[in-house]
Amino acid sequence: MSVNLSPIFNGTQFKSDGTLASGYKIYTYAEGSSTPLATYTTSLGDVPQANPIVLNSRGEPASQIWLTSGAGYKLVLTTDLGAVVITEDNIRGINDTSSSVDQWLVSGLTPTYVSATQFTLVGDQTTAFHVGRRIKLLVSSGTIYGTITASAYGAVTTITVKTDSGAIDAGISQVSIGLITSVNGSLPTINYSRMTVAATATATPLWASTNVQDWTGTPTITAFPAASQAGSQRVVYPAAGTIITHGGNISVQGAANYTTAAGDELTITAVTTSTFTVSIKKADGYAINQQIISSKIQPITASVGSSALTITLNATNLDFRSATLGSGTVNTRQIASPISVVVSSGSTLGTVSATQSRLAVLAIDNAGTVELAVVNASSGLLLDETALISTTAEGGAGAADSANVIYSTTARASVPFRIVGYVESTQATAGTWATAPSTIQGSGGTASVSTVMNAQGAAPMFACRAWVNFDATRNASGGTDSANTNRFIRASGNVTSVLKNATGSYTITFTTALPDANYAFSGVVEDNSTTGDSYLGIANNSAQTASTLEVKAFSSSIAFDTARCTVSVFR
Repeated sequence: MSVNLSPIFNGTQFKSDGTLASGYKIYTYAEGSSTPLATYTTSLGDVPQANPIVLNSRGEPASQIWLTSGAGYKLVLTTDLGAVVITEDNIRGINDTSSSVDQWLVSGLTPTYVSATQFTLVGDQTTAFHVGRRIKLLVSSGTIYGTITASAYGAVTTITVKTDSGAIDAGISQVSIGLITSVNGSLPTINYSRMTVAATATATPLWASTNVQDWTGTPTITAFPAASQAGSQRVVYPAAGTIITHGGNISVQGAANYTTAAGDELTITAVTTSTFTVSIKKADGYAINQQIISSKIQPITASVGSSALTITLNATNLDFRSATLGSGTVNTRQIASPISVVVSSGSTLGTVSATQSRLAVLAIDNAGTVELAVVNASSGLLLDETALISTTAEGGAGAADSANVIYSTTARASVPFRIVGYVESTQATAGTWATAPSTIQGSGGTASVSTVMNAQGAAPMFACRAWVNFDATRNASGGTDSANTNRFIRASGNVTSVLKNATGSYTITFTTALPDANYAFSGVVEDNSTTGDSYLGIANNSAQTASTLEVKAFSSSIAFDTARCTVSVFR
């Protein structure tokens, strides 16, 4: 075996008091580690030394110490009781010309653990350990790599590291720095080649290709594959129409999905090997933050056939609130292919023959799967996207006839939703969907919720929370009587019943209670006589609660049962 004489510890060693270091020990390890590495007693490298080497009565090794050529050593001198006297690392044999150059420089400094991202070094080490320099650490779990993100000197130098993977732990024992500094480095300017790459939804070969790429295809990209090293970058020129999804392992500038235009330049950076940022340089020169992503008009279509109405939402992306009201998490859902809801032949959705109707189109988030729903926009239901809704199955048999019910293909309970547009049409016979819609409008841009709900102008919009049209002269089944029982409801929204308390006195019960009793209501009554004025009033201070409202009908100040009473409640 090729060996070279050790440059240290072959002479006499002395104790601190000047006496011979008889009985002291020399332990030999591979450099930068605690792995034992053999030394030899002869220049032939054929007889291994004991490890540790025990010094004789003259304070010397019994035989010369020879080191393996090309190997780096760490030699540790201890007392006879094992106390460390001195450690010498990165030692190679005299005239060892076979030594290789490593890209990592072992600092020889002892690191002290602070946290999963920090350690300290004695003295001011900020010049060598500067921001941006690559770093190699030996910790309990093995070797980890990272990049210095902060370096500050006080009583000691505190180093903050963004690791590629893993974390610093209390077993940190060695720190090495990259051979090339990040400041005034010696690397030449690289003339990056440029290649064409086929983009895909989750497996675009970003890191297996050149640093500058032209992408083909227009996928909706929801994830990037793992990078080999944190800090890697690619400059990309995607085809127009490529959608970069904000979420998952991708953080898009502007914190929203981005649809590329021709000439856009994207810079993709690996923050870690599995998380990425996308910076956007738009071809038109405008800053990305000036683009209002939410203004995208949603792509809906609607058609009639076989007396049924089919409403479709085409491929797009939508953000939904969390299904947990106590959570502010936003879930971005990809609709990769068209989804539809069918209003079957015979289902009226509460529309009226020969009268224009407007149907609100809703997208619902069913645990990550987006589905469509539809509801009559004149229902008075509060379509508040900060709340959750429940739907009823349309059934496919022509029985979805309520204006106050949200219908979907399959019934869903307590799901987040988004208003994605509306459809207007006039059908000669309600429920026979034979005439094509006159207006199909996706939400977004100026097609806001208020537009879907027929509101005009810039004034704020407040919802009707309940309404009813009832006949107090008939019972709930429609028969004529004057009993103090539930009265006949012609139509209603968020009203379960109207109970007659006495002549001219009625208690309206809401299906879903209002937030409180501080609501406003209005109403009119039809006078049964030809004299005097009729009006509707409230019974007393206790007659108005969050769940019920008691009203009274008067004609010439006399209570009476009216054949028609309408009440609307606002909050």
